[in-house]
Amino acid sequence: MTYRSERREMEDYGFARVRDLAFEAVRKLWRKREAEGWTQAYLAERMGRDPAWISRKLSAPGNWTLRTFGAFIEALDGEAEILLHDLNAPNLLGSNFDAYLALALDRQSANWVNSPLQIASGIETAASNSAPVPAIVD
Repeated sequence: MTYRSERREMEDYGFARVRDLAFEAVRKLWRKREAEGWTQAYLAERMGRDPAWISRKLSAPGNWTLRTFGAFIEALDGEAEILLHDLNAPNLLGSNFDAYLALALDRQSANWVNSPLQIASGIETAASNSAPVPAIVD
């Protein structure tokens, strides 16, 4: 595989990923509006489009443009936010997995008791100390 074809493949992957994320965000907001009583006909009226066009666009992302996304976001009374992550940088703002890992290791070394009842109640108690400590609940 050449550098040019590899680069094109990565661009296609990046495009598809962003398009699909944006489409799913619009679909999620559409499902919320639909649950509130909105119809595709009402959305079509708000967008100045044919209801058949709305139906096609909401069924699959196809070749949506940024203009299409923007039109749906505005018509659905939504707001878009774009967040990019540097894949080469340390994860300083993303997951707090390290904090959970450090806490788990601390608990393990302190002989913490983690019974299902304690976790379910939202409070855990240290084996050597009866002071309540907030539980990690997913």
